[in-house]
Amino acid sequence: MAVIIAAIDFSPDAEKVMKYAIAQAEAFDATLYIIHVVAPSPDFVGYDVGPSVVRDQIAEHYVEQHKDLQKMRFAAEGLGIRVKALLLQGPTVKVLLSQVEKLESSLLVVGSHGTRGIRELILGSTTAGLIRAVGVPVLLVPV
Repeated sequence: MAVIIAAIDFSPDAEKVMKYAIAQAEAFDATLYIIHVVAPSPDFVGYDVGPSVVRDQIAEHYVEQHKDLQKMRFAAEGLGIRVKALLLQGPTVKVLLSQVEKLESSLLVVGSHGTRGIRELILGSTTAGLIRAVGVPVLLVPV
């Protein structure tokens, strides 16, 4: 069975990425994995009170992102798509590459909005990193 991964960043254009990922999942009768990668926890040195407050705020933010991810999953399921949602932590490119391999994905769907340099202006640094290393087709959704 085919597996498609949609990498979601919760930008205002995430719905556009989901639209294309759902269309591909429908066309290929694939299971869709909606994946959002959060940054690794920062290390704090020399703080007493601060880190627990910061950790609590980060945890609350992750809970909200998890809820938003589940809403996306429920919406896709409502369209008859087999879908799973994952909130993972770590370096974005490394985590997504790992999931492509682990899930034996046949397609990766990502939004492309560049930020630096010519290549990054066109693709974005995360997208450029994925394209250089991933071993499956990538559907770039301009956002």
